Amino acid sequence: MPSRALERWRTIRLPRLAELEEQCRAVLAAKAAKRAAAEEIARAYVLMLSGHFQGFCRELYSEAADALVTHLEKARKGLAAVFKLQVAAQTKLDHGNPTWENIRADFARLGVDLRVELGDGPEATARLRTLAELNRIRNAIAHDDRKVADVIDLDEAVTWRETCTELAGMIDDATHRKLKRVLRTNPWNK
Repeated sequence: MPSRALERWRTIRLPRLAELEEQCRAVLAAKAAKRAAAEEIARAYVLMLSGHFQGFCRELYSEAADALVTHLEKARKGLAAVFKLQVAAQTKLDHGNPTWENIRADFARLGVDLRVELGDGPEATARLRTLAELNRIRNAIAHDDRKVADVIDLDEAVTWRETCTELAGMIDDATHRKLKRVLRTNPWNK
């Protein structure tokens, strides 16, 4: 059962990205489209993609923390308040890019070891390499590093979106499995 965060990724965030992608392709298809405009559109898409993926990760983390707090509240109210403060304090995804290191570190605070849960085979390695490239290009765009950011291709950015979608599902599944084992019930209260 997917989290509300994954449902929002699929029903709100991905359609917004698809709409932007469609607009980008329309501009690129126009005969009068200039290369500079096409590159700006591709850069905007990369920033939106990174922002939406970071938002998904933050939402899933918050939803998982809320599930644990709700369970603790039933057991011990004082402990739940302390736990809630701790899981909300200084999360990396609130201030940093959605790098694998930041995602892994935040979810580890909830007891979810994404390195173990997602594995380290060639497919996982390729996905993480793609996420690292997305973040590298995102930073180049945000900091106006034209040497790096001028070579963006919309089709490549769409591949990054597909990877983010795969990772979103995998992170959601891993978090669900871990919380279900700990809580002995479905963590997503719908």
